Amino acid sequence: GAPAPSAMDELGGGWERRSDGTWVKQSQRAHLRRRMRRALDAARLRFRAAGRTGGGATGKKGERVTVHEARLRSDSSALRDACVDAWRGFGLTDPSHERLLRRRAEQTLEIARVNGDGTTVTYLLFKLAMHRVAARHVAGLRLALADARAARGDDRGALREYRRALTEERAGWARTGRLEWAPASSLLNAARLTRVRAGDQADLDNAEGLLRAAAESTEPGSRLEDQLEDHQPGEIASANEASRRAARHDLCVLLCQSDHRDDDAIEALRSMGYRYRLSEEVLRYDLDYGAKVERWSKRKREAAMAAHEKYVRAFDGAMPATALAHLRRTFGAESGFWSQHGYHEPGCGFFSYAHALPPWNAEDVGNTHPLRSTMDAVVRRVWRVACAAFPKAKEATTAEWWAHCRPHGSGHQLHFDSDDEGKGGVIRHPICSAIVFVTGGCGGPTLVTDQTAASRKLAKRGWLVEPNAGRVAVFDGRYLHGVIPGRGPCPRLPRDHPARAGGFSPCSSDRDARRITLMVAFWADATFRCKPGGDGSDPRASFPKGSARPFPDPKLYLGDRSRPKGIDWPELFHAMHLTSMPDVVAEVHATRDDEEGGAGGGTAGG
Repeated sequence: GAPAPSAMDELGGGWERRSDGTWVKQSQRAHLRRRMRRALDAARLRFRAAGRTGGGATGKKGERVTVHEARLRSDSSALRDACVDAWRGFGLTDPSHERLLRRRAEQTLEIARVNGDGTTVTYLLFKLAMHRVAARHVAGLRLALADARAARGDDRGALREYRRALTEERAGWARTGRLEWAPASSLLNAARLTRVRAGDQADLDNAEGLLRAAAESTEPGSRLEDQLEDHQPGEIASANEASRRAARHDLCVLLCQSDHRDDDAIEALRSMGYRYRLSEEVLRYDLDYGAKVERWSKRKREAAMAAHEKYVRAFDGAMPATALAHLRRTFGAESGFWSQHGYHEPGCGFFSYAHALPPWNAEDVGNTHPLRSTMDAVVRRVWRVACAAFPKAKEATTAEWWAHCRPHGSGHQLHFDSDDEGKGGVIRHPICSAIVFVTGGCGGPTLVTDQTAASRKLAKRGWLVEPNAGRVAVFDGRYLHGVIPGRGPCPRLPRDHPARAGGFSPCSSDRDARRITLMVAFWADATFRCKPGGDGSDPRASFPKGSARPFPDPKLYLGDRSRPKGIDWPELFHAMHLTSMPDVVAEVHATRDDEEGGAGGGTAGG
């Protein structure tokens, strides 16, 4: 059958063709007004017919009853038919809308009966009921549109639709909005977008109000769920409960990161059954952290390195500017790499790519192990830095990498780096993992703890690594780590700041800045998970996306007609782009005897 009309089609707007063939620009408001007029005209026919025949209508004997004065009995079929006709006139004529039409008609009927005198309903009361349910219906359409835009990564467009759905114009939308009309899932999405794009404290307050509304929402489901005939009530209830719990969890995090809200945070955490939390020093990290570098004596520095270097080390300036510029282009928010992997879509699982590494002391490495892509050069550069921190990394045979591009308020759950995410019950860790901060000044710090998978107690110590462009942090792959959500509103950044340039364009505000990171794990032995052609020579070997797929050779990939349709992101890493970072290429071809050179001359700190 034909596809169901989208929320955008039903809301209207854009260009509309007149009966004479001309096209005129039409606003959503005018489109919805016309639909309401058609709905009331359809219902008015029922009231008029009942007034003429007396079928279901009441009035003084012998007195002509006008439409506005006509009264239909609350239990009459004529009133029920008027509700159905009105919603058909409103536009719910598609077969896929049948279930939704019945529900909206029942809601209109219920409100009209409640406002009536108990036995009859006037046309005016019916009209008021219709307006009330239509407003709720349109809000549902906008929520569906907002959810769809949020799913494809259009944060700004989604947030605009959420505001239109939940509030009146120019009203504090988390305070005076029609929140009781929205399901928990939509309120949760709106709260999260408001949180990660917060420009000031007022936005954070709005996010808190939306989270509280989501946690208390009793709306049975979204408009899209209403249209699915095979959707079981139990499934909807379970999904709504999951959204409500997620909202309570996000509220706990927001309170823990807010100043002077400890009592509220403790109460919220206990209500959810939590017994432990990260310390204030971690969740409410100093916003000026790293702004002032304390000068340590040589003895104090050596003592600190001896105590902490087995956990994590950070090298500033370890990634050359030419390599950073390339990574910002390939991993910017609007790059095809993200859209073709479905990164911004809900339910996008973990995906990574693997590269075979040459022996550390290989002779003439430039000819025996040539660079097939720019990522080969970047990975080998990071390998040199990792070996300066953990010499055992020289034994690595495989490098596995993945990346993230997130707004300021986003974090990442605490986890262990493990082979294939620990599936199968066997947990294997890399020798070490490295984080390349492609952009800085946006997002929260990375936390590395002293807890391993075999620990019987929770972590007692942790190290925060602030995002700083060009910094490479290397840590033991056995330890629990994650990313703390960015505190407070989005930081004020210059217009030409790399973090803003890496966001969605045009970058008109700091809220579009992105925390872009590249993670590389080094393995003594790792399994390439793919079809035959695991060396990257078969374009189909790396698909579908997943853990440790072989990185495809861009040149061979683009020349193979059997490649997956619509997937051309490997072109971003084509070897022809190596000319843009000659310093990195020259280093790869050089000998590796000077280990200190592997850190790029950057400063190291734990």
